[in-house]
Amino acid sequence: MPGPETQPLFDEARRLGVGFHLGYAELTPDGHRYNTAILVERDGSVVGRYRKVHLPGHEDHEPWRAFQHLERYYFEPGDGVPGARRFRWGGGHGDLQ
Repeated sequence: MPGPETQPLFDEARRLGVGFHLGYAELTPDGHRYNTAILVERDGSVVGRYRKVHLPGHEDHEPWRAFQHLERYYFEPGDGVPGARRFRWGGGHGDLQ
């Protein structure tokens, strides 16, 4: 991150001097899938990343459910502890949870 699809967002944030938070479905080079969030500084640099640990929902399609919440099906648990990462961001501090 950034990739070809998101580079314009990073460029515009840098031009405007604003940081932002971005959640996305991450596919790693070795094939792992995570529900990931990043903090991006005003200069466009990624200053923090959190891969969601506690995934809600269920792991398989269950036809009897009116709503299929398949986060556990699509993603694997991340590598962090919620709230345990604190970053300097935009002149202050930020947490990714």
